[in-house]
Amino acid sequence: MKKEKEKKPFYKRWWFIVIAVIAFSGVVSSMNDDEEVATEEVEAEAEETASEEAIEENEDDSTTGEDNDVDNEETIEEEVNEEVEEEVVHEIPGTLGYDAEEFASRYNAASEELQVGWTIDEINVTEGEVQDVFQHQITPNVIINGTVNKADDSLREVTMIAQSDGSEDAAYDILFNMGLMIMATN
Repeated sequence: MKKEKEKKPFYKRWWFIVIAVIAFSGVVSSMNDDEEVATEEVEAEAEETASEEAIEENEDDSTTGEDNDVDNEETIEEEVNEEVEEEVVHEIPGTLGYDAEEFASRYNAASEELQVGWTIDEINVTEGEVQDVFQHQITPNVIINGTVNKADDSLREVTMIAQSDGSEDAAYDILFNMGLMIMATN
């Protein structure tokens, strides 16, 4: 008599874990794209508002004559550029918009909300040649890595490295940490 091999639950299979990691990376990547689009929209709106205000001011003050028209156009352009520079917040592209300590705080808040009990008590940022990095082990199955921008200490990316031993606890650790990472970075 042959023994039938017991099927593993889907969340313990290697292909499910690979799909989950790819889906998580896509979510994190799309968040960075949304921030860039929002910044471009703010810049366009600020420029439009500034040019409308400058045109209205110059229409009130303008006199006829070709020399004044050229001067007015130059003045309008200068005013628009100055107002756009004032209204747009200059962020370094490719960052999450906060530092490593803020990420730890967000992760801990998400963990508390889901009543998981995992916390990041302290993040030790190690200086690197190009970017600074940190690594924190959440559980025996999950480690979180982060890249920190040297210029302004902002967090550039956060990744999760997970290894399953086939147990339900390992699957629980991996899936819950994926959820916590999504909550912490949104």
